[in-house]
Amino acid sequence: MKKGFLFISVLVLIFFKTAVLAKNFKKGGIKMEGLKGIAKGLEGYVLNVRHQLHSHPETRWETGWTRNFICEQVEEMGFSPRRIESGVVVDIDAGATERILCRADFDALPVSEMTGLPFASEIPGVSHACGHDVGVAMMLGFLKAIADKAITPTKNLRIFFQDSEENPGTSPRPESGGEVAVREGVTKDIDRAYALHIWSHAGTESGAFLSRPGAMLGNSGRIHFRIKCSGGHVACPHTGVNALRVCNEIMNRLSTFGARHFEPTQPMTLEPAVLNAGKGSNVMPGEAEMWWGFRTLLPRSEHETMANLFMTEVRYVVAGMGAEVKDVQLIHGHPSVINSKPAYESMCGLLEAGGEKVAEIEPLLGGEDFAHIAMNVPSAMFMLCAHTPGSGDHHAATFNPNEAEFWRGVHFWLLLATH
Repeated sequence: MKKGFLFISVLVLIFFKTAVLAKNFKKGGIKMEGLKGIAKGLEGYVLNVRHQLHSHPETRWETGWTRNFICEQVEEMGFSPRRIESGVVVDIDAGATERILCRADFDALPVSEMTGLPFASEIPGVSHACGHDVGVAMMLGFLKAIADKAITPTKNLRIFFQDSEENPGTSPRPESGGEVAVREGVTKDIDRAYALHIWSHAGTESGAFLSRPGAMLGNSGRIHFRIKCSGGHVACPHTGVNALRVCNEIMNRLSTFGARHFEPTQPMTLEPAVLNAGKGSNVMPGEAEMWWGFRTLLPRSEHETMANLFMTEVRYVVAGMGAEVKDVQLIHGHPSVINSKPAYESMCGLLEAGGEKVAEIEPLLGGEDFAHIAMNVPSAMFMLCAHTPGSGDHHAATFNPNEAEFWRGVHFWLLLATH
């Protein structure tokens, strides 16, 4: 009796293990633990692609070389890229019921590189100082894994290489790529969307993935206006109005704006960023120009309401000093990135099951136009920590993330596509 029971137990165990194995192979054709090896095996390709992109940076909406490079890579893999206004799209049909959007942006910044890298920017005054070259390289590595049949996706995929994430509201076109993408229908028929960005801040654990449910990144608002007043001679300040003194009063009076209109625990920054006025040391300027940075985690409509309230108070202060406000521009920038809790938790579970470290972070006030996509479909954005000692921060001339961690970005996408 005991031998018979043992025999049946062994058969049940074998059947169970076989079923699990079959399930693993059905889901992506390979067990989860095998994906790390695939990602690491693509490291050389990812670094080579990253170096080429890094040495040929292009700023927003002027990205002809970058678009061509991406399309060439994709076509060599056997896929058919679709060029659209906001970037390049690759659709992969796995016969599944859901479609996942995987997004990587590719524009650079007007920053002169000072890293001394052998593959440093060859374009004067322009560099990939935010790591978008890395995001594209990791995404192309992921596509190569599919092309090489190292994996079989279990979800329909829309791979989106996006232009113009940086500096909304500036030339040559004020709209951001994410905003245009939504209008072009990139999010149509999408069930969930994900984005992965490299993160190089000191003090973060290299190789960890960072994110949070709910509000994660801020509205990247900007406020611009000019002051017009009489001006006059510095010897007779009592007979005229000095535009510089008006600006000084604005900064003093509006320094309490946050305390008066936001809850104590609400993240926000309202900082004067540009002040242009005066040309002669014996002249009280009659004109001044100011730019302010205004960032919150509020939904777009509430953020806009606060920006308008700020300008109402500015006008009150200026009128009280006998001056006028002219040429007001409220550039709302990117909306706040608000992660869907189910999308966030699902990806966290995959990363942890795949042996990756995940950490929940506090909200940040940096801006990201993935927000436009997240406003339309359940989405989650993650950041891959890759700090290099001595590297500058994001947008700095010495920005240089740790290349030893880039394979993990490929692993991120492989986990999402196969399980």
